[in-house]
Amino acid sequence: PVCLNTEKIVWMNPESAEMTKYVANTMLAMRISFMNEVAGLCERVGADVHSVRHGVGSDERIGSKFLYSGPGYGGSCFPKDVSALVHTGREHDVEIELAVATDRVNQRQKGILVRKLRWAYASR
Repeated sequence: PVCLNTEKIVWMNPESAEMTKYVANTMLAMRISFMNEVAGLCERVGADVHSVRHGVGSDERIGSKFLYSGPGYGGSCFPKDVSALVHTGREHDVEIELAVATDRVNQRQKGILVRKLRWAYASR
C-alpha cells in the first residue's frame, strides 16, 4: 500500500509502488528545476520571479507547492529517485528525457548559485 498525503491507501504491486515513489519525487523535482529556469529568464527580461510564481501557483490546476526557485533540489530522496527513474528507464530501453533534463538543470543550478555568490562577494 502507498499513502500519498491523503487518507486513502492505494493498493498496488511492489513494482508499481516503487515506480510511484520515483515518479512522484521526479515530478516535484521537475517543478523546482523548471522554476529555476524560469527565474533565469525572469532576470533577463526584468520580470519578478516571485510574482510569476504567485500567478502560476494561483492556477488551481497547478497549485503553489514546489514552485520556488533557488539552489536546486537536494535531500535524500529527490536526487536518488530522479536517478533511479532514469536508470530504470534505461534498463528497459526507455529514455525518460524529462527526468534526464531535470537532473541536468539541477546540476547546472548549483554552478549558477556559486557564480552569483562569487559575484556578490567580489562586488563588495
